[in-house]
Amino acid sequence: MNIFSAAALLGMLYLNLSTQVLFAAELSVGDAEVKSLVGDWEGTIRFESRDLRVLWRFEETEDGSVIGFMDQYSRAIATTPMQELILTGSKLQFLIDGGYRFSGQVIRDAATGSWLDDGELVSISMERKKLKPLTEKSKRVLVGAWTGKARGYNLTFHFDEDESGFNATVDAKRFVVLGSEGLAIIDLELDNGHIRMKVPRIEAEFEGELAGDEFRGQLTFKGKSSPLTINRLDN
Repeated sequence: MNIFSAAALLGMLYLNLSTQVLFAAELSVGDAEVKSLVGDWEGTIRFESRDLRVLWRFEETEDGSVIGFMDQYSRAIATTPMQELILTGSKLQFLIDGGYRFSGQVIRDAATGSWLDDGELVSISMERKKLKPLTEKSKRVLVGAWTGKARGYNLTFHFDEDESGFNATVDAKRFVVLGSEGLAIIDLELDNGHIRMKVPRIEAEFEGELAGDEFRGQLTFKGKSSPLTINRLDN
């Protein structure tokens, strides 16, 4: 049974730091708490007869709101919008159209709780998806900003490391103004000059080879490939 087919037709629901959400939660939700959700998550719903792999995705919008999506793992990216998304301290809850509901706790990079599916209450566990460990040599090669252009988009890749770990994002701007910033890069690999990375938010994947201060390869965007050269920006 496709448990998310009906919900895929709905518009996005925003988790606003507004009077509407404050009334529903009956207390204030702090910026730090809400933003701690942002990122890609994966995990398992455990039914009596089978396990179902699923994805969550939380994004921060330009106005400071957070939106959430969920889907089956086989779809590669979560696009079904969450509704009545509320975070109170460590307690998270949301609905998916069709009578599906999550209620549980988020502690750092893990979430556990119950999932109501067609009247059946089962357990669910999720973990935040992180970048695979890179060698120190690979980090030194990548750290900094890189830029390229493909399919009408100006792309700027940012790689840096802080106390939370190694961070990788991309700004995808079209016609200079339109686009998105800070999109998460996942499945980043760099081995002997061969790079591979995915940007699930825009259904993009890049694979190429290092040549001096640039990577030359192919960008696959929504199933269509085109050449892309990424050049290191001067510091």
